[in-house]
Amino acid sequence: AMLAGDDADLWKALVLTVVRRRFHSRSPEARADAKSEAEDEAALGDGERLIFYVAFVVILHLLREDGHHGLAAKAASVLCSLAPLAGGSRDTCTLLELAAYD
Repeated sequence: AMLAGDDADLWKALVLTVVRRRFHSRSPEARADAKSEAEDEAALGDGERLIFYVAFVVILHLLREDGHHGLAAKAASVLCSLAPLAGGSRDTCTLLELAAYD
């Protein structure tokens, strides 16, 4: 996969970048900030969710093109394991649906 090649640190950075905003929006600090700034509340949620989904689809596409790439498989696995924590059952179900499509 040409996205990050065989560099584990690049794959780690990719996954961490994708999930950072999803987790941060759930943190107590972010909730306090969102309460103090009402416009931030509208900015959280679906945009980060969409980025999460698109990243997962891109990684799956890389796996389907180059199925033996272990780091892409690990990245997809990490996103799946973080989905319940980052977005609950909605994210988990969506990732399952996206994985089922060719």
